[in-house]
Amino acid sequence: MTTANESMKAYRTGRVAYDEGEYEDATAAFRWASGLDPDNPMYGHSAALSALKAGDEAGAERLFLRAVLATQVPSGLATPSWCW
Repeated sequence: MTTANESMKAYRTGRVAYDEGEYEDATAAFRWASGLDPDNPMYGHSAALSALKAGDEAGAERLFLRAVLATQVPSGLATPSWCW
């Protein structure tokens, strides 16, 4: 299975968890997808939304920032450590 397929599978797992109200599980799945495909801001944005729904405002803020940076920083450059 390719990384793109793996990341999409993780994303779909997150969507199911999100739709079932399992926001912490959804966040974990979306973060996994984002780790597999860090250039896809949809995964990070989804992780941020689910973290916010789970009540993790600080985590959501970092995840939103990472999603925005994924659209701004050229591929291959390191994401600043303060985004984690």
